[in-house]
Amino acid sequence: MMQREKKYDYLRCISCIAIVLLHVSGSYWNVVDKESTEFLIMTIYNGLTRFAVPVFMMLSGGFLLDAQKKMSIKTCFKRFVKYLLNFYIWSAFFAFQGIVIKIMAGKEITQTLWFSSLERFLWGHYHMWFVFLILGFYLVLPIIRKLTENKTVVEYYLILWVVTRFLIPSLTAIGKLNFIYVWIDKLEINLLIGYLGYFILGYYIREYGFSKKSRIGIYVVGLIGFIYSVIATITQSRLYGICVESYYSPSSWNILLFSVAIFTFFTYLKSVDIWYSLVRKIAGCSFIIYMIHPF
Repeated sequence: MMQREKKYDYLRCISCIAIVLLHVSGSYWNVVDKESTEFLIMTIYNGLTRFAVPVFMMLSGGFLLDAQKKMSIKTCFKRFVKYLLNFYIWSAFFAFQGIVIKIMAGKEITQTLWFSSLERFLWGHYHMWFVFLILGFYLVLPIIRKLTENKTVVEYYLILWVVTRFLIPSLTAIGKLNFIYVWIDKLEINLLIGYLGYFILGYYIREYGFSKKSRIGIYVVGLIGFIYSVIATITQSRLYGICVESYYSPSSWNILLFSVAIFTFFTYLKSVDIWYSLVRKIAGCSFIIYMIHPF
């Protein structure tokens, strides 16, 4: 049997806690005074957590695209069905709470409440968008695994993804070059503008890694990415008087750099055993924690 890579259990555990902290720190983020110390502290905590979603994508790709892990089309479809069932079980839990409470209280259930609950059931609670993303990955997983058999092809894809997903939007925002968006849109290459790049990037880092010199550079730019995220968010939010979240998006170059630095650090982390029994339990419950934490 393959030896368990404890470092990724630590990363999964920390990312799970970061997701919860993200929603806690953002609970009153929109209503506090943008000039206050509270807003400053919330924004810093908020920024510290923004690696979590991209890292979960990279963790998924790092293991599901591993060539040593056998994944037939049948296996991928079974997992798709399993996660789909999980999605709707949890979706029912969140969607029909209001109806259950009214029934217990003996109150009338209106047609509007039924329809709104049904709609929430179909599309899931706000945080469950990530499950839809994983479902999509499982559908195309056999195709992606063929794509990642060749290192050069993977590098070519990642370069195109970074240019299309991060570089061009940044240049467009700076130079008001909206025609570039129109041009790319006409190419119909949606494969390059979604979250699939994070999925493949996780596999690339885990499989091929970086030299020590490159890692130092990654850590430096990752720190710069985090600092830039916080400063830009505070500055723009105070300027416009509302929370500006664009710098905290997984689609922003600064969060990409921050996330890659975190994932790379744990990939090269030496063996650690501090509180590992607890860490492994939390990591094993990460899906349940993710699903239940808004409740």
